[in-house]
Amino acid sequence: MDDTEYWPPWRFGAYAGLAFAIGALVPILLVTFIHTSAGTVVSLLAVVVSLTLMSLVGARLGGTRPWLTAVRAVTIGLVTLGLASLAGLFLD
Repeated sequence: MDDTEYWPPWRFGAYAGLAFAIGALVPILLVTFIHTSAGTVVSLLAVVVSLTLMSLVGARLGGTRPWLTAVRAVTIGLVTLGLASLAGLFLD
């Protein structure tokens, strides 16, 4: 995509939704089919890898700096995961 080509919002939203679904599917499949005692570690690594890959692809398509986008996505993802885990401890 060059600087003169703009995507309509529905197209951008559809691609973003598809990328989100693919990115979410990777950790879900790993946790579903790989039963180990290290399930939490496998899940965490899968989330990091998935977030990194999806954000690199998204940055490439969107014309932003790939590694900055990846670091931001992984950081936000891990903080969100930590807060959700913390909330789960209190609600358990």
